[in-house]
This record gives sequence, structure tokens and C-alpha cells, in this order.
Amino acid sequence: MMRAAVLTSQGDPNVLAIQEHYTKPQLSADHGVLIKVKAIAISSADLMTRRGFTAGPVITPPEIIGSECVGIVEAVSKELERLDDQVAETLDGSHGAKYRVGDVVVGLMGGMGRYFNGCYAEYVVLPPGCLSAPLTMLNATSLPMFSDSTLSFGLLAAIPGAFLVAHGILVKSLQVKSTDTLLVQGGSSAVGLAIASISKGLCGLNKIVGTTRSKEKVTRMKAAGFDTVVVLPREEAVPSSAKELAGIIKEKGGELSGFTTIVDLIGATNIPVSLLSANLSGGSRVCMAGMLAGAYHFEEPFSPMGIVSVRTY
Repeated sequence: MMRAAVLTSQGDPNVLAIQEHYTKPQLSADHGVLIKVKAIAISSADLMTRRGFTAGPVITPPEIIGSECVGIVEAVSKELERLDDQVAETLDGSHGAKYRVGDVVVGLMGGMGRYFNGCYAEYVVLPPGCLSAPLTMLNATSLPMFSDSTLSFGLLAAIPGAFLVAHGILVKSLQVKSTDTLLVQGGSSAVGLAIASISKGLCGLNKIVGTTRSKEKVTRMKAAGFDTVVVLPREEAVPSSAKELAGIIKEKGGELSGFTTIVDLIGATNIPVSLLSANLSGGSRVCMAGMLAGAYHFEEPFSPMGIVSVRTY
């Protein structure tokens, strides 16, 4: 048996109820790695699953939600077992990784907490597609503290989801170059801060601008790597049109002609602002990769060509 935070219905946080004697999950043909959960990350996807808010038909989640965790392998099926512990495993679970009891691993998404029981519990059993490679530089004896006494299970759990998304946005989607000027809408979010953190070191960008509606978040954003933070007026206090907001962003961000790369983490309702903030000289890229405003879908009618000037190149 185990303790688990069980979802009794969909709604506010009160719908989660702690059960002291929930049945401990068992290995199966498809879910071959049992993890003792040491720390979880509460993602926006988890919050929306709990609330019953999804892009398509409402998903009836399993009893236990949670899609990001760090833990220690407690049991593994024979098909997934690593027999030689002297050979470092560099592949992740999606590419054939093998595991041993005692491995520290990251469990991430892949339907966890949406289509099968997730990690808001003492144990979770996962398919290999949800798992990182074994973190061989860490083990159950070196954690909760790493050699410099700064890396805990909790800190480790906060890294993978945000930074993997950030890397995918920058490298795979936008394919940023060192000459790009980058705008991050919703820069104070976890993914926004991760983007700022790796933009210069990994991608060599010289200029990164982020937006927020909270003055209290400016210091943290600059510490993460933003060169300039544009504080936008709160919508409930000063309703602004997309054109007005784009004008504020370009002026305060020091890019009157617009930005060459834009990440929009606010969501569909904010896309007109991002498009109007782009440089129209050709080659600008805009990636919507979040829904902080809670909007999956574009407002109707919507046409990018109605916002960005049509010109022949």
C-alpha cells in the first residue's frame, strides 16, 4: 500500500484527497519500471487536467494525476533490466534505455497523470517512454544532496520539464541564431525563465527581452538572463488593443522595427500581439508554446494575414 493524492472530481485543489492506503502499483507488460517518487513538479498541464480543461474533448483523468517527477527505481521488468552496471546507460527510455534498482531517473509526461495514474503518490509505475536515462552521476546515496550541497531532489524535479520545452522551442522550432533578437511573452513563467537561462549560453543570443504584468517579477527575470523586462499594464486595469501592446513592447524593448524571434507563452488570445511585435523585413519566426491565459484556441475570426502586412519578397 502507499499514500497518494487522489483526484475525487475535477475542480479546485480541494478535489485532491490524501489516501493513506492506496494500492501500490505493480509492473506490467507496458509499464515496466516502478519508481519510488522523491519529488514532483506541478506543471500547468497538471493544473488543467485537475480543472478539466483541455484542448479537445474533456479527458476523464485517472485517480492520480501528476506528469513530472524524480525518483529511484525500485523494481524493473526483465525486458528493461540493465545487467551490466559497469556500462553507462546514455539512452533515454524512448530509445531503448535499460534500468537497475537504485537508478535515479526523471519521469516526464507521455500520458502520465492523464491516461494512466501519475506521480502524486509515493510510487508510480511507468512505461519506458516516460523515463530519462539513468542519472549515473547521481545515486540514492548522493541525494538528497549533491557534492556541492546545492542539488536536492526537489531542485532536480524542477528542471527537466521547463528546460526540455525551452530547448525544443529555441533549437528545434525557432532555430535561433546569435544575431536574432528574442522576445519572450510571459517571461516570468517557468519555461520563460528557462528560455532566458539557456538563450545566451547555449544559443549565443545577445538580446533577450521578456514581458510580464507584474513589477515584482522583474528582478527574478533579469537574474535568469533577460536583458530587458517590459512590464505591461494589467489587463483588468488598463484594457489595451493588440496594436497598443505591441507598440509598448517594441518601444520599451528597444526594437522599434520588431523582433526576429518571438516565443508566446500567453496563448492563443495573445498571438495578435506577438505577430505585431515581429520584424516585417522577412525571416521572423513566432512560436506559441504555452497558454498562461488559459486559451487553447484562436478567437474567431482570425487571420495572420489580417495582422501582418502582406508584401512580396
